[in-house]
This record gives sequence, structure tokens and C-alpha cells, in this order.
Amino acid sequence: MRTIALIFILVSINCLAQKDSSGSSLLLRHDTIKAKEIKKNPKHATLLSTVLPGAGQVYNQKYWKVPVIYAAFVGLGYIFKINEDGYKQFDDEYRYRLTHVDPSGVEQKKDLSLTLYTDDNLLTVKNDYERYRNLAVIGMAAIYVLNIVDAAVDAHMFTFDVSDNLSLRIQPSLLYTAQNNLPKTGIGISLKF
Repeated sequence: MRTIALIFILVSINCLAQKDSSGSSLLLRHDTIKAKEIKKNPKHATLLSTVLPGAGQVYNQKYWKVPVIYAAFVGLGYIFKINEDGYKQFDDEYRYRLTHVDPSGVEQKKDLSLTLYTDDNLLTVKNDYERYRNLAVIGMAAIYVLNIVDAAVDAHMFTFDVSDNLSLRIQPSLLYTAQNNLPKTGIGISLKF
């Protein structure tokens, strides 16, 4: 029993992650620096990203995210342009074939590069181009919304401490049970970060 009490006493001291050369805790010094940090306003970051995608990331000092956002917009814009051009080409040919029929019943073809396609094939390919074009627009809208959400979350988490300066305190404690309200021994653990 005395051994257990000795272990509790030895373990009940504060355990610090690091100390500087003077022997003082880095945790205390970090907290004073953290209090002096400039906090970012989430509403301001959200408004900036809404007006100009990437501006909220610049405000939050996450500069590396701006090229990623614009690369996503350019890539999806390129996909949109390719599918829009294909859609127009196949839609024009399909409409032309429906309205231009010889009296002998032979369809006339406007675009000679599409002569191998039947009317059903033209309609299928036209619908595929339309679907991919619409998905590109949805993707751009999703990137825009994610840009805004990312700026707001980054502003909220700007002062979040992710350093190695953690403090762990283990100490003996008395626990009261609901059955007979008598104290029992236990271990109390608190983690500060």
C-alpha cells in the first residue's frame, strides 16, 4: 500500500513537453505569445472569398491554396469549353438533319465529319456532351463553395495551437461513488494543449 502511495506522489508532478535553456516552461511563454497574436475574422475571410475566390486564403496567410483553387477553376473551365463545343456541334447537326430532308426521304448532312453517325448516335453523343458540360458547371460551383468554407474554417482555426508544447498532469484523486458516498482512490489525468 505504501508503494502505491509513493507511486501516486511521484506521478502527480507536471510533465512538460519542453523547457528552454533557462529552465522555464515553453508552454507559459507560448501562451503569452499566443495571446498577442492577431486573430483572423471569419466573417471577413468569408466575405473576401465570396467576392474573389482565393482572397480569403490570402487573408488567412494560406498562400499555397490560391494556385490550387485557380487550377481547379481553369481545369473545370477547360472541360466545360470542350463539352460545350462538342454539344453545339452535335446539336446543330441533329437539328439540321431533322429539318432538312429531301423529297425522296434522304437526310441532308450539314457537317461532313459526322456522316458516320446515325440520328440516334448523334442524340446520344449530344446528351453525353451536355451531361459532362453540366457536371463541369456543378464542379465549379462546388469549388467556389469549398473555397468559401475553407476560408471561414481557416480563420476560425488560425490561432489553434498545433505545437509540441503539451502539458500532462497525472495526480491521485478521491472519487465519490453514488452508492454509499464514501471516497475511493483513483487517478486524475489532465491534458492541456
